[in-house]
Formats: sequence, structure tokens, C-alpha cells
Amino acid sequence: MKEIELTENTTFVRVYDNMPDGSGMYGSWVMKADDIKGLTPLEIQNKFALPNTPKYICDVELEAGTHIRVGEVNPLDGWGNGGGTQYDLIGQRIGDFKNERLLEGN
Repeated sequence: MKEIELTENTTFVRVYDNMPDGSGMYGSWVMKADDIKGLTPLEIQNKFALPNTPKYICDVELEAGTHIRVGEVNPLDGWGNGGGTQYDLIGQRIGDFKNERLLEGN
């Protein structure tokens, strides 16, 4: 993973299952919409080695000057093969999380 500074306002997406023991709308890991375009929820789960199949997606707007980390997702047994590019908000409570909707394919 390497740390980067956004040079312009950027919109990412976050996928999640919204289950009590799962992931929710607000979280530290995001991705670019183009990296999941055309993928089924199971394909997204595999590419990003997610513990659960995502059901929802939201937009995450970050401002220019924001420092985040970027790196390739490693494979995790039982979660997926990885290979996608993920962005980590480094535990910062930043960004505008909005436009929650069902993920296509659910």
C-alpha cells in the first residue's frame, strides 16, 4: 500500500451487505466505480476479497488534498482471489457517503 494525496475532488464507491455482523455504508475501504462496472455481486466479492457478498452500494466523495492509501487486494482464503485496487481512508472520518442504493444483481 502507498499513501497518496488526491489532487482533485474524487468520487469513489463503497459496497456492503448492511447485515448486523457485516459491513455498512460507513467504512474505511472504497474503490473506483469503473473497477466494479459490469461485475456481479459475487464477482465483486471475489475481486476485493470481501467476507460477505455485497448487496448495497453508495458514493463516497472525497475532497482534493485528502490523504488516503491505495493498494492491490491480496487473496484471502474463503473470501476471494483479490486483485482489485482498494483505497483506504486510514481510519479518518472523512468523505461524504451518499446515494445508497441496491447493487445491481441483487
